Amino acid sequence: MIGITAIQPHGFLICALLGALMGLCCSVLSPLLTRCKKKGILFLWDLLFCILNGLVFYGAVYLATYGVLRLFCFLAYGLGFAAAYTGPGYYIIRCEKKLMEAISKWNHNETKED
Repeated sequence: MIGITAIQPHGFLICALLGALMGLCCSVLSPLLTRCKKKGILFLWDLLFCILNGLVFYGAVYLATYGVLRLFCFLAYGLGFAAAYTGPGYYIIRCEKKLMEAISKWNHNETKED
């Protein structure tokens, strides 16, 4: 008999919220990392983000579903990440890019006056 246990909706919700949180973190860091000119530093930041992301996901799945790894956890995480990255994350990236451009123009004008 296939049924829904009490753990499944709770685990789905936690994995979706965790995916949304990581999607927002990725969208906040994205404009900052695109300005990085050194490939080695960018690689290390990406590697650190992936390792941290994996550890947080593993810990959340372990706590939310009592160590039972289910497909719906990965689907919920991906859904939450995609929703946050394409929804509010898109506007965060745009605002940060405009802010970075304004700062670089301000710095350029300031050095030109000196």
